[in-house]
Formats: sequence, C-alpha cells, structure tokens
Amino acid sequence: MKLLRWLFPVIDRIFCIVLAIGLAQFPPYYAQYVKVLSGASQQTAASLEKIDQSISEELSRHQAREDLLAQQQQYEDALFALSDVAPWEKPFKLIGNYDRTIGQAVLFQPEVPLDWEGWVYGLIGLGLALVVVGVVKKFLLNRKNDKKG
Repeated sequence: MKLLRWLFPVIDRIFCIVLAIGLAQFPPYYAQYVKVLSGASQQTAASLEKIDQSISEELSRHQAREDLLAQQQQYEDALFALSDVAPWEKPFKLIGNYDRTIGQAVLFQPEVPLDWEGWVYGLIGLGLALVVVGVVKKFLLNRKNDKKG
C-alpha cells in the first residue's frame, strides 16, 4: 500500500500528460481525415467520369456506376458536413460522418499542435485526466485509509 501511495503521484502525472497530448492530436487527425476524404471524393468523381466516357450496355458497368455515384454522394455529403465547422463541433461531426474506409486510409502522423485549437484540446485532455485521477485517488486511496482507521 505504501508503494502505491508513493507511485500514485508519478502515475497520475504521466496519465495527465499522456491524455493531454493524446487529445491535442485530434485537430491534426481531423485535418488529415478531411484531406483523405477529399481525395477519395475526387477519385470517385474521376472514376465516374471514366465510366461515363466508356459507358456500354453492360449491366455490370451500370451497377458499378450506380455504386460509385452513391459513394461519391456519400463522400460529398460528409465533406460538406466536415467543412467550415467550429472547433467544438468537430468531434461530433467527425463521429457522425465517420467512414471506416476513409479512417483506415488516413496515415496519421502525430504532430505538435502549436495553434490555439491544439492547446484547447490538450487542456481538455488534461482536465479530463485530472478528473479521472481525482476520482481514482479518492476512491482507491481513501477507501484503503478508511479500512485502516
């Protein structure tokens, strides 16, 4: 128990730093996701144009065109929904318009966000971490003190 009391201040600081840095990565991820979504939208548009240029009577091409058209519309809708969004709306808009294929295509590179949005998300992460640490400390460490007394 004494070891836990000694290690807890170190662990809680590490947890706070990790969560703050982790949430500060949201703005760069969001920007990269929108770039990939935009590229996918342009790629499906190019594929549609190619199919339109070489359209034939084949049903499979027609079906492929319809599928691509639906995908293009989905990408365009998501891109529109994610464009010009207030920073506090971004997590909710991304969750509502998230596409697993686009998410897997994002080759996320962590960054050090030095803009105000990155700092705000970092501070939110730090605040959440402090709340979690406070709750754990209150219930875990104080409960063991109550058993001693």
